[in-house]
Amino acid sequence: MKNKYKTGDKAYIVESNCRVREVQMLNYSGGMFLIRFENGGGIRVNDHRLYYTNEEAALTLPRKHLRLIEHRGIICSISCVNIYTECCRFC
Repeated sequence: MKNKYKTGDKAYIVESNCRVREVQMLNYSGGMFLIRFENGGGIRVNDHRLYYTNEEAALTLPRKHLRLIEHRGIICSISCVNIYTECCRFC
């Protein structure tokens, strides 16, 4: 099977059905990608969880999350935002 990403490529992942995060491809083996988050953490995921663009990933959020905001360069759904601090719960 041919991989749609190569080592070092950037991609986007939907985290907790709430937030879109940029990741970097590190390795592919056993049908799963090893990815690294911007903060240095990493996980293994199937390719169906990865998207080429930020907008493509945002479109896959559940309907209740369609009202999106950009906060600190990250697309978050409005339901993840604490209205008192104007900051999402992941910051």
